[in-house]
Amino acid sequence: VTLYDEAVVPEFSAVKARVFDLLELNHAAMEASDARARARARTSAAFHGLLVILALVSLVVLSRELRRQVVSRLSELELVAKHLSRGDRRRRASETDNDELGMLARELNRALDALDSLEGSNAGFQQQQRQLLLSVLLKVPGPAAILAPSGARIASTLNGELDRDLDAASGTLGNVNPDDARTLPIEIGGSSFTLEALITPQGRITGWLVRPMSST
Repeated sequence: VTLYDEAVVPEFSAVKARVFDLLELNHAAMEASDARARARARTSAAFHGLLVILALVSLVVLSRELRRQVVSRLSELELVAKHLSRGDRRRRASETDNDELGMLARELNRALDALDSLEGSNAGFQQQQRQLLLSVLLKVPGPAAILAPSGARIASTLNGELDRDLDAASGTLGNVNPDDARTLPIEIGGSSFTLEALITPQGRITGWLVRPMSST
């Protein structure tokens, strides 16, 4: 037994020591691995945190830029509306974008273009009608004029002074009773005229035929 103990115990002690050394190494390796894992986790968390911060900053910058663009484009539309309210239809909104504001700008511009076209057509039609009435007046013996129901001069073969007298009466004939105006003498601007209502079969005044008293 003594010989056995002398032979085995030292070997066992050496093996045990090596086992403990291995356990220590394993424990140290686990601690080192855990530390590296925690470090990687901290690095990953910091990286993701940085990404979140960058995303938030980018969102704030983008939001401010979008807000600036939207406010700028709304201001442009407001400016067009102000010009329109003053009767100026020459200004147009920018149509560079394809979003809702761009669509609104295009529709506004189309409406203004259509209004300009309609007004141009109406002005041309009125000019044609004025020329037609003027040619009719040339067939009337003596100088004469045709007025709108309100008294505004439409066509005239009168001289300049009588035309000025008629223009001074513009807007004063709207309340004349057509029953009293079949052939009515009237003083306008110091000049005497014969005023005759142009009446439809339904009894509505469509205008006035005016001639100086001397020519009737």
